[in-house]
Amino acid sequence: RNVASGFCREFSSQGFVVYSVQHNDGTAASTFDEKKLEVNHYMEEDMTDMNLWKERLEVRFDEIKKVIDYIHTNPKDVSNDIEYDLERVVIAGHGFGG
Repeated sequence: RNVASGFCREFSSQGFVVYSVQHNDGTAASTFDEKKLEVNHYMEEDMTDMNLWKERLEVRFDEIKKVIDYIHTNPKDVSNDIEYDLERVVIAGHGFGG
């Protein structure tokens, strides 16, 4: 969330509705646990393990699917003034070839 804030700000300045996913599986540089009110830092793991890569990609897929499902069930912004154009959804990221 912190690393990509400039990236998200630029997209929103161009008229995009932006959702930012915070990865809580230990692969983000840092995450903020809102329940414990603490910052968690990256856990170093053996990323040569292809099963670990597969597991991480499955987590990313599930996270993205949840966002898209949410957008489809809530197709307007919080003010209910603007309806999203669900034919023009963009997904952007970094790492894992995003």
